[in-house]
Amino acid sequence: MEYLETVLLVCPGAKCSRRLLLLVLVVILGYVVAAFPARHSGANERSTNGRGYATIHSAAAGLSYRVDESWPAQSDVISGLPFSVGVDQEEGEVYVLQREGKGPVVVLDAKTGKEVGNWSSATSKMDTPHGLRLQHDSGSGGVRAVWITDVGNTTGHVIRRFSKHGLLQDTIGIPGTSGSSLKPLEFGNVAELTFAAHHPGPAASPAPGKRIDATVPGYEFYVVDGDGGPNNHLLSMTGTSSAASEADQFTVNWVSGTNGSKLGQLDIPHDVDSDVHGRLWVADRANARLQAFNASNGAVLGQLTCMSPVEPYGVRVLPQRSPGGESMYIAISSVSSHSVSILEVRQGSAVARRHESTVSDDFECHVISVISFNTTASPHLMDVQHKTGVIYVADITATKVYKLVPNE
Repeated sequence: MEYLETVLLVCPGAKCSRRLLLLVLVVILGYVVAAFPARHSGANERSTNGRGYATIHSAAAGLSYRVDESWPAQSDVISGLPFSVGVDQEEGEVYVLQREGKGPVVVLDAKTGKEVGNWSSATSKMDTPHGLRLQHDSGSGGVRAVWITDVGNTTGHVIRRFSKHGLLQDTIGIPGTSGSSLKPLEFGNVAELTFAAHHPGPAASPAPGKRIDATVPGYEFYVVDGDGGPNNHLLSMTGTSSAASEADQFTVNWVSGTNGSKLGQLDIPHDVDSDVHGRLWVADRANARLQAFNASNGAVLGQLTCMSPVEPYGVRVLPQRSPGGESMYIAISSVSSHSVSILEVRQGSAVARRHESTVSDDFECHVISVISFNTTASPHLMDVQHKTGVIYVADITATKVYKLVPNE
């Protein structure tokens, strides 16, 4: 305070110049900041750029992302409002699902963002597309089919299966009918789906960073139904292919979840992803949490609430950073919070080595990295490239898909 007193003596009363007054205010502000240190002193760093992105990351965790502003190379490749994305893990292409564009799906090169394909001929087969998921072949690793959920009231409330070039192959559900029946199967604002990740075991395992989504002729997949509709549940289904028919046969294995906020209940289940340990991670949007379910029987295993009050819209399990590591990492996107968050998750002492799926809610969860966009951005659904960890996020209020690259 001696320096402040000296300044006041040099410039008494109203004769004080503006410059000295500013100096006084700076000194006072310095004392205030010193008296009230940051809540997470030294833990977080923040950087911004001219486009309104703000990246906040934990220096201690060493895992953070940045926006690749050079992607896509062509600014006009996305002509509509993108709602979801899917990454072709073999070819390195990004499928963008959009509304009101030249076609419902545009395919971009993952590295450059240049357009390499467009489904303009499939427009008449869509009502209000919402989610997109790519089904990879277990042999070649390439895209076997593209699955799209539809929440429209005219011909929606269904899941459609397309070839990678946009040829309609199957429709699950009754077009235009919202309901809860299992026979015949009805959906109500069906949001998203995922396929069973490869389970490691004594048999041959996939290359590091590569997951096998489906096998032929039978495959498992999981559906979250209830983006504001009558249902709030998670379904396990099996698809069976036949050489005699292009259409697959589908059966429901189990249904889990009812409307509510208790453990195992769901309120607007908006997205789902699987991990290699037989768990399904559901973005329980209105409850501002993730819930884990046993992929074999639908039993609830636990919940993650460290992101609350952020509502998760999209969820993706990220590639394992180191073999045998004790942590796994999950990305969540949020329209309401204009952000993408990275969570570090542990269960017991080593979640990444835990192969059994016992009922437990002792998951440890920490938000270690956040990319916050400006308040006009709406990061909706996303997908991750397993080999690189790059995340692609669809923004439903702009003709934009963000490419988030891990910082080294």
